[in-house]
Amino acid sequence: MNLYFFGDICLQDIQESEIESIAKTLTKIKSKNDIFIANLECPITDSNIKIKKDGPNLRCKTNIAKKFLKKVPIDIYTLANNHILDYDKHGLEETLSILHDQNKKYTGAGLTKSAADEPLIINDIGILSIAEEEFNCASTYGYGASSSDPICLYSRITHLKKLVNTIIVVIHGGNEFYSLPSPSYKKLLHYIIDIGADCIISHHPHVSSGMEKYNNKYIFYSIGNFLFPDSQLTSYEWCHGHGVKLTINQGNIDFGLLPYRQYDNTFPLTFLKDNELVLYNKKFYELTDIINNDKKLLLNWKKFTSKKENFYINKLIIPNLLQKILNKFFKINFYDKKNINKKLSQLNLIRCSSHRETLLYILENKNKKIED
Repeated sequence: MNLYFFGDICLQDIQESEIESIAKTLTKIKSKNDIFIANLECPITDSNIKIKKDGPNLRCKTNIAKKFLKKVPIDIYTLANNHILDYDKHGLEETLSILHDQNKKYTGAGLTKSAADEPLIINDIGILSIAEEEFNCASTYGYGASSSDPICLYSRITHLKKLVNTIIVVIHGGNEFYSLPSPSYKKLLHYIIDIGADCIISHHPHVSSGMEKYNNKYIFYSIGNFLFPDSQLTSYEWCHGHGVKLTINQGNIDFGLLPYRQYDNTFPLTFLKDNELVLYNKKFYELTDIINNDKKLLLNWKKFTSKKENFYINKLIIPNLLQKILNKFFKINFYDKKNINKKLSQLNLIRCSSHRETLLYILENKNKKIED
């Protein structure tokens, strides 16, 4: 059996005229028994009721989404991501209803926590779709995305292992616009393999990364955007990614890469060939080399966190002297004086594991400088 995994799809700005081109491009590479799987990173809804959160609220109107779902040969949608709950419970309800009506299978989100955590089983293969927590997880709201909480994952994966021969975990996590895993994210994915996963597919950073073979199991770090039009974002990194073809035979997994470019001012989707393919593969294996070398990985992580230092520090609550005095004598809670966007930003900084790790690393380094 061949399973093709693709990255993030956001249909918010997709044009109806582009759907036919996308469908033809994918149909050309799809054989009869192939299964195409992609991450739907926006609810399908006509609702205008957004949740309050840190970051943009994404969605796709139902009319255009139905046309996309009908024509584009993607069979399964993973839904565990940081945008699936952007239009609250009603937006999720509409999404699930439309996917069902269009005969599309899905996993990774639901109207209850147990439904969100339900794996998708195809023959003897189990697929788990999970996401880092932001403003999205059913474990917090009672509905939404399935969480990547490592403690809960242990029982979920060990239970699923009794039902299937092969487990593939699709995880939405990592640091945006960073083409490598953080040291802790790499440890998390190793842990997921250690407790029973046979392969991991990762996405979320909006840029592609490399891969690793850990304990004879494949980990594909960020595979990049798949279909994510944005007129303000047209860099090579944003517009290029790769699908992963997994050939599974009696528990053995072989893989192939399908590099492409998307929304680079030409066609909405084009698979790479010739010199473009050579260039992409060269970059892929350069990143793979860094991932497999902990010293190189840490060096790149230090460079990334150094660039992000001001961004993260400025999100913290840093009371000035006057605020400290007023708080001491009048017990004024300055956090409550912050506007709602600032509060949500600070909440996300601590709740999301990738943001929390970045902030912690920055603060530890700043304290080392003081001690030195």
